[in-house]
Amino acid sequence: MSSSASISRHAPWIAAAFVVAVGALAWPYTVDDAFVLARYATRLGTGHGWTFVDGAATDGVTGPLGILPGLLAALVGLDALAASKAAGIAAVALAAGLAVRRARKRAIGPLAGWAACGFVAASGTLGVWGGAGLETGLATLAATGLGLAVTARPRRLGWAILSAAAIPALRPELVPFAGVLVLGLLRRDRGAGWLVALALVGSVGALALSRMLAFGSPLPMSLSAKPPSLVNGAQYVLGALVFCAGGLALVPAALGAQRSGRVRWVGGALVVHALAVLVAGGDWMPGYRLLCPVLPLYAWMVGVGIAELARDRGAGTRVAVAIAALACALPALDLVAQLGPVREAGEIREIEGRALAAYLDEHASRVALVDVGFLAWVGHFEPVDLAGITDPEIARIAEGHVDAPVTGAMLLARDVDAIVLSSSSEPIVDDQERLTALGGHPTERRLAVDPAVRAAFRVAHVARYSSSTWYVVLLLREP
Repeated sequence: MSSSASISRHAPWIAAAFVVAVGALAWPYTVDDAFVLARYATRLGTGHGWTFVDGAATDGVTGPLGILPGLLAALVGLDALAASKAAGIAAVALAAGLAVRRARKRAIGPLAGWAACGFVAASGTLGVWGGAGLETGLATLAATGLGLAVTARPRRLGWAILSAAAIPALRPELVPFAGVLVLGLLRRDRGAGWLVALALVGSVGALALSRMLAFGSPLPMSLSAKPPSLVNGAQYVLGALVFCAGGLALVPAALGAQRSGRVRWVGGALVVHALAVLVAGGDWMPGYRLLCPVLPLYAWMVGVGIAELARDRGAGTRVAVAIAALACALPALDLVAQLGPVREAGEIREIEGRALAAYLDEHASRVALVDVGFLAWVGHFEPVDLAGITDPEIARIAEGHVDAPVTGAMLLARDVDAIVLSSSSEPIVDDQERLTALGGHPTERRLAVDPAVRAAFRVAHVARYSSSTWYVVLLLREP
């Protein structure tokens, strides 16, 4: 074994270490929806059932398997959110290490492993979203596990079955991706393919049936609360291809798929996944988290393609290394640009968010708000979810993401005594303590001018949350 090949054995560990390092640096950042998962996990672990607030069970978790780390922590009295974040980082690190290990095992030299490792190291999406608190980390491990298991020699049938069964209960838009991989397995090994297909289809069916029995619909409630937009989906995928997939990295990835039949099926699955994300309308969260689960497999394809370029007589190692460096440039620049703001956002929320939650605890008992995650997690009031993610009544009337025609009369009927509205510009309040200007979401802008809200509530507090966000607290007027 050459010295370079011997050194390349460390590439999987280096890739995993980079994911952990980025996750640790970005630890203060937790996406707001992660607090929703943590709240469900904590309430389930403490005997309150599958609920967000006291009452009937609600389908506020798109990927129910994602609460597992938080639930296990809650059962033994530990912090559900911290457990979810740590488990997510560990899962992504493992997925990245396994993908790089597969790349370096090909008989085309150690360059494949190093190129895959370099792409993983440059991709901040893996570390940031692994530790953001959602199910993204577990979904990344399941997607990577399925892709590697069905293309292994010999095949890892147990891992393939387990990963296929887990995917629908983590991220529904990954199901078409998994279906393509299963089709590829069926073409090579019908017996194994049918077993994995049964696991995938059975998981989809079991999840749909359980939702139907528990909540009256086979589809997740988030689909009603956040109807998809093809325009938003196209913009999301285009941005992901540039900043998350590295733009130029598509060239060696395509070459790797062209030279290897097994890699080609993985490439086809990634294309189908991009189309599924487009149809789903993308996501409002930063950092292209919906692409995170397939990035380790994509890094594998990039590594294989770079190694094939190095073998090509018309290119050579130097050209291949140059292309690898350019392919990693955009993700690396994006990581450098975003890591500081990501940490800062988490730190600001800890200070300003806790202060706002303390104010609400002092003045209200039932609060209607869009940002229902962190404030409800640290506060002691009962939240009413204006986005409809955890509230079936509001989800059913949603016309778009954060665009439900909620009225003041509806909130008064539910005994709401405070409303929190967000704004991207400084709110303007008149001398009668009513809002005259608010740069909020559609639901919030409607409530700001709703006659019942203006008559029953007054602007009691305006908090500058960050350089681009204000919060306005409306409390009931004195009788």
